[in-house]
Amino acid sequence: MWSRRSARLSVLAGLIGLVTLTASGAAHAAAATAKVGVVAVGQAKAYFEVTLAPGESRRLAVQVSNPGTIPVAARTYAAEVYSLINGGFGANLRDAASGGTTAWLSFRPETLNLKPGAAVTEEFTVSAPRGAAPGEYISSIAVEHSLPAQGGGIALKQVTRQVVAVAITVPGPLVAGLSTGAGRHTIVAGHSVVAIGVENTGNTHLHPEGELVVTNAAGTVVHRGAVTMDTVYAHTDTAVEQTLDRLLPEGTYTISATLADPAKGVRVAAAPVPLTAAKLEVVAPPQKPGALPAIGQAIGDLRRGQAPIWLLAIAAVGLLVTGRLIALAAVALVHRRRRRRAAAPEAEAPGPALDLPPTVLVGDRGPNIPPAPDSRRWAGDSHRPDVLPGGRPL
Repeated sequence: MWSRRSARLSVLAGLIGLVTLTASGAAHAAAATAKVGVVAVGQAKAYFEVTLAPGESRRLAVQVSNPGTIPVAARTYAAEVYSLINGGFGANLRDAASGGTTAWLSFRPETLNLKPGAAVTEEFTVSAPRGAAPGEYISSIAVEHSLPAQGGGIALKQVTRQVVAVAITVPGPLVAGLSTGAGRHTIVAGHSVVAIGVENTGNTHLHPEGELVVTNAAGTVVHRGAVTMDTVYAHTDTAVEQTLDRLLPEGTYTISATLADPAKGVRVAAAPVPLTAAKLEVVAPPQKPGALPAIGQAIGDLRRGQAPIWLLAIAAVGLLVTGRLIALAAVALVHRRRRRRAAAPEAEAPGPALDLPPTVLVGDRGPNIPPAPDSRRWAGDSHRPDVLPGGRPL
């Protein structure tokens, strides 16, 4: 016999099943993630390191592999290298325009269809132009695979990308140069983020270190932080950036940096440059009466395709749970009404079965066809078995 306890147990079992299904699906998706790899062939290091005189060329090769368990379509291309904020290796994306040192590489972009465990070797030529100035140069070879994954009604796009650097040295004097540029103030999560531009004006890679100082209009130092930058590549510019432990009051400040690379014999102590901390303005989107701001923002993110993956996953699981709960409620209602009819001897006995034409469905009130004998259980609409009492749809 159906009971409230059994209904609760069924709901609990359904929730456990949904959680298990979601976890197993996530584990399966993780196990089936596409993977790509790229290796510099015949090199002592994990990247290419070559020395070329002006006008000289060298033949090189990369090995592109699929170390995963599913086939991949690996796309290979040459990518320009830049310095990340606070230094470090950055490579342009596939659709970004390439120039500079990347023009020295005669690498043809390709799409390689690789089975699990397969590997392909691709050769290319790197050439130093005639008249190339002495110094250190850098480019890269990238391989990536885009995988649209479907699961739970949610489309996720995951990109696996690997990059191998191509470091080129043209013999000659190495001259270190470093300069600072404009200041910048932004606000992230209620904290001030200050930065000052940094440019490597020399022909050799640098690892600057020093300090960053912010001073208010009264001449008081409001921030002093140590700086240890990763590689700032020759002929590139970037910025040194630090996050403060508070929000700077609105006003005018100055920012300066003292940077040096003792190993390369370069040091710069630039004069302070202006820095403006603007007032933080928060513009709330209009909300309908009674609407919760968080829900409104989440729906807007979903419509714009900007919702984070965790929010989409929660929404999918929520829809599954809601559908199961509604179905269980409908079943419980049917059992409850059957018990009531069985316990009431004075209830009206069902009438004789109807002899309907084969093309007419039971419960469909067509011309001159009365309702089915037991249709009175649906108090909201006697000819629609998909409507709960009170006219509420399932």
